[in-house]
Amino acid sequence: MLRPSPVAVWCERVIEGGWLLALLLIPTYFNLLSARHFEPDKATTLRSIVMIMLAAALIHALEKISLPHALLPTGTQTAPPGGVVSPLCRSLFQP
Repeated sequence: MLRPSPVAVWCERVIEGGWLLALLLIPTYFNLLSARHFEPDKATTLRSIVMIMLAAALIHALEKISLPHALLPTGTQTAPPGGVVSPLCRSLFQP
């Protein structure tokens, strides 16, 4: 059985959680009694959620590009953990 890297799993969870959050949260801002049905609060909240989802999708895509063998057989530990993200973090946070 093949399994994705931990970063890919995390990104998929963030993306799925984002659209579920948008699906549940955005309708709560809808108010038929107000002068404007589509308020700036709703647009700002939706944009923020979508930007987080896009960032997770970009990280997920970079992970797949950097590790062509991102799906490893269960039990093998040959791939470096983190893919692109780990070396990037190391280079940013080294003193």
